[in-house]
Amino acid sequence: MQNRLILLLFIAAITTGCGCNNNQSNSEKEQANNISNEQSSYLVIPEPPAMLDTESEKIDYLLTNYWANYNFNDSTLARKDNFTSKPLAMYFKIMSTASQSQFPKYLSNLVTELESADTVIFDKFTSLTEDLLYDPNSPIRCEIIYYRFTELLSKSKRVDNLVKDKYQQQRVMITKNQPGKQASNFTFTLKSGGVRSLYDLDADYLLLMFYHPDCHTCAETIAELKNSPFFTHKELKILAIFPERDEKLWRDKIGMIPEEWICGFDKAGVLEAKKLYDLRPSPSLYLLDKKKSVILKDARLDEIAGYLAGAIK
Repeated sequence: MQNRLILLLFIAAITTGCGCNNNQSNSEKEQANNISNEQSSYLVIPEPPAMLDTESEKIDYLLTNYWANYNFNDSTLARKDNFTSKPLAMYFKIMSTASQSQFPKYLSNLVTELESADTVIFDKFTSLTEDLLYDPNSPIRCEIIYYRFTELLSKSKRVDNLVKDKYQQQRVMITKNQPGKQASNFTFTLKSGGVRSLYDLDADYLLLMFYHPDCHTCAETIAELKNSPFFTHKELKILAIFPERDEKLWRDKIGMIPEEWICGFDKAGVLEAKKLYDLRPSPSLYLLDKKKSVILKDARLDEIAGYLAGAIK
């Protein structure tokens, strides 16, 4: 109910004054009354004033005032999803639609509140933020917001040095292989025993996939790639890399990789040792251009297919 209520508020906020039908049916009025009666069971988000016309203005108001009704000194709220994980997730979802240049402003408001928050609330919010924004399996993962959040939070005296070091290491990994930057080069061993490097490969577009032979999601992704017409263009090559040193496991299951792909493993263990790529997601997909600049980092298949559909005629 909480996600739906906040989402209804958000949708209402960005559509008010945009020519939407404001006539309410009886059922809609009844629903509104029910929502009003249940307000004590979820976080109430301040509604943007009607005078705000544009979507960006309304989003700015929402994010600036989002936590106005939250009691950061009430430790009991940490045990209630309707006052912690659900509103925090929606907060980050809304923020992801805003300009990245505004992230520090919005996050500063939250960090300021956390500075004087109850310890239980502080710990809950910081751990949830990591789970929501940095966990590779989170549906709302957003490393850019997480980078800015940890950057601001690391200035707080409430964060000990061990946690600050962890945040710093995470930010270093986030900055690696960002879109627009050159992908980190590395060598890999082929089925034949030969050794090649990423930069040896000549292709207009290169899809780099880090995978694990025992990963079920990897197998599903490989099947989708094999069956999709978007990934059969002659301008595209696919490089599948097992980023570990277990040659036996790799060779035992090399049949899962199509013959027309380039397949290798990291016999020297350099990828993990030097942390050249963030290997937490599995599989992890990077789309590179001819010069090995990153176009898309850790992207979904539909994102990659959409890009290729527009780039390859």
